[in-house]
Amino acid sequence: MFVLATVYSRFSDKAIALNQEKFDIWYQHAFLNWRWWLGVIFIIAPILIWFRCRNKKSADRLQYAGLFVALTSSYLDYVGIFLGLWRYDYEVIPFTANYFPTSFTILPISIMLLLQTNPHANPFIKAAIFSLFSLAALLFIQWIGLYQPLHWNYLYSMIIQFFLYLFAHFICTRRHFEPLG
Repeated sequence: MFVLATVYSRFSDKAIALNQEKFDIWYQHAFLNWRWWLGVIFIIAPILIWFRCRNKKSADRLQYAGLFVALTSSYLDYVGIFLGLWRYDYEVIPFTANYFPTSFTILPISIMLLLQTNPHANPFIKAAIFSLFSLAALLFIQWIGLYQPLHWNYLYSMIIQFFLYLFAHFICTRRHFEPLG
């Protein structure tokens, strides 16, 4: 037991040192860079669009689906980074492992807006449209240097985005919840 505690203690010390190095690199090279400002816009613009275009009667239901998308995409992003499948440069917030704008604003708000647009349309067609949009967005953020796929195929992202939309659609279209108690 003592050996394990020593191993974890050394690992923790290394992690703290690496995090400090990451912060220093972020502060010197990414903070206030044009890509950093673009990330800030990627956070603010979707939120403003959401407040302007949301269906207020369905906002709670849509935001429930959006929360699912944000948590799921953030977790999958973290796993992909942890496994070395891709990396992000020029993070807006250096304290997160993933690229905050995509996981917490762009993906959830895009899905929420798509869910409320023509809600009776075939969800599989809308999921396909969303996965194609996601592919275009990934190619764009790679082109401008924010995203670097290391050991990843874009087809996997399209499949994940397709099913992410379908799960969000399922959550959003539930007719009722069981009462509390």
